[in-house]
Amino acid sequence: MTETIGSVFDRIEIQEPNIRVSSNATALELLQTAYRNNDLPLSIRMRAAMAAIPYESARLQVTAVVSENSLAELLEQRLRRIAQMKNGSGTKLIEPPPKQIASPIEVKPPKPHINDRRYRRF
Repeated sequence: MTETIGSVFDRIEIQEPNIRVSSNATALELLQTAYRNNDLPLSIRMRAAMAAIPYESARLQVTAVVSENSLAELLEQRLRRIAQMKNGSGTKLIEPPPKQIASPIEVKPPKPHINDRRYRRF
């Protein structure tokens, strides 16, 4: 019985590839070692490569175009323009025509609620 268990463990050790990584290796180095090892099955190597991609190559992202004006200067310019518009010294604003007040609507008070005798319970 112990001989069969030992032989099974020997077969597992033979099938298991040897991956040597230094004791102070990072997770990225372990992943790189795994996907570069031809003794491992392709599915394991593919998963290791997929996990290592974000750390090996740069992600394409949108970059902002910064002008020579700083944010504070831009804010001050916009505030000055708003102040000019409010003072009337700048461009004229379009104002809506004055509202005409219609005759008031007559509102009647609600009728008092009287219980009908036909629906009463005795």
